[in-house]
Amino acid sequence: MKWVTHQIFSAACMTAAFRLGLTDCTWLGYAVAGLGSILPDIDYYRADAQRRQSMLNALAHHMAGHRGFFHSLVFWAGISGLAYLVNITVAAPYLPHQVWLAFSIGVASHLLGDMVIGLGGIALLWPRPEKIGLRYSARPNAITWELLRVGGFGETLIFIGCIWFIWANLGR
Repeated sequence: MKWVTHQIFSAACMTAAFRLGLTDCTWLGYAVAGLGSILPDIDYYRADAQRRQSMLNALAHHMAGHRGFFHSLVFWAGISGLAYLVNITVAAPYLPHQVWLAFSIGVASHLLGDMVIGLGGIALLWPRPEKIGLRYSARPNAITWELLRVGGFGETLIFIGCIWFIWANLGR
């Protein structure tokens, strides 16, 4: 997914979490989820939202490859745990208690989004090398390619669907 779709998808996931009663829905939660939603692409040294960090991106890409460690359950659990510890200790007097959960939702939404969009999948079970994601065949035809490629028609449909979902659920 492109970074802007990751951000709107994280907002839709935050809205769903709010509707399910898992978290409070505040502007801060949406912002923190948006930040979490672009963090795993630190391993992509040409990521649009992180051009100024190109040395860090290049280093992460060199060490882990794109859609490797930073797109795994190990990374998600570790960064979520770190966010929780920071939230309850250092940031406790300044931020709401559930800010860590918004961050975790953002990172998880990124992993889910990259499993759906992008023909290569992600190394969800890292250090196992297998990539997990939607695959209809080993050699995609033109329709599958357009539905699943980054920036393709399928991603546009997800983007529009997320905007509709947020709009339909936040007014209630």
